[in-house]
Amino acid sequence: MIIKSKDDTRAAVARLHDILVRKKNSKKQLAAIEEELTRALAGAEGENQAARHIDAALRDSEDWGVIHDLRLEHKGRVAQIDHLLISRFFDILVIGSRHVAAALRVDAAGEFHVRSGDAWKTIPSPIEENRRHIIVLNELIQRHRLMPTRLGLPMQPAFRNLILVPAECHISPRRLDEAIIVKIDTVDRRLAEFTGASKPPGDILSVTKICSTRTIMEFAHSLVGFHHPAACDYAARFGIDLAAPPVKSPAHADRQRCQECGASVGAKLAAFCRANSRRFGKRVLCRDCQAAVPVPPRRHITKNGGSGHSA
Repeated sequence: MIIKSKDDTRAAVARLHDILVRKKNSKKQLAAIEEELTRALAGAEGENQAARHIDAALRDSEDWGVIHDLRLEHKGRVAQIDHLLISRFFDILVIGSRHVAAALRVDAAGEFHVRSGDAWKTIPSPIEENRRHIIVLNELIQRHRLMPTRLGLPMQPAFRNLILVPAECHISPRRLDEAIIVKIDTVDRRLAEFTGASKPPGDILSVTKICSTRTIMEFAHSLVGFHHPAACDYAARFGIDLAAPPVKSPAHADRQRCQECGASVGAKLAAFCRANSRRFGKRVLCRDCQAAVPVPPRRHITKNGGSGHSA
């Protein structure tokens, strides 16, 4: 069952792009905005790819509740969970998506590295990040008493920390906790390994923990009720004052805009418009728009001293 789909990030990407194309950004601002935009696009692609695989496997399942893109705030902390899967045994899979196309390596110290060209680049541990999310999630669940009860006592969830990577990603070494880092194309057939469903038939503890589909739905919807969509002020983040008028460079300080088409108008053309304000209706126009305004008939002096207009 799909309880919540991924939030639409197109508006946020559009805001980033609008800020990026501003002509007054410094080189430092441009580099930071480009990096953020690249990260946002790659992250969205990784999450969308993971969501498609998860949805294909569990959309019609009555044993799982699926929540995508859940952002929780609790006591000043934030948990940004890419995917949350809830089983009828109340095994809760907290899943992080990583768009690592080439290779992923974890050294003996637990440091994560991704291949970037011919070199390896160290990245923050997605497993540790997920662990922090699980702490916030569990505290929120306990604080608001969201868990169903058995014999008057609240059940205790069993959290699982999973990282999904693309199918083409090479994981090194292969002995790495494969119950934690999973290739996206194997997630559907490996779900039972992470839940109470993998326990032997007749396991009394598993039987007492199993819940109805309705209970899963009620719990999942209660979590979604705490969702706070991210709202990032990119202009403030990158030190950009969108309200301030653009600063004119010395070379173009004397240029104006055509009040008809918006084209750039030099100082001489603007002065010509002001000198012929009656013809142009007190507007500053570019050369093309000036040409479109009819020339008034020329005045001439008659023989008797009067004035007239030439045809």
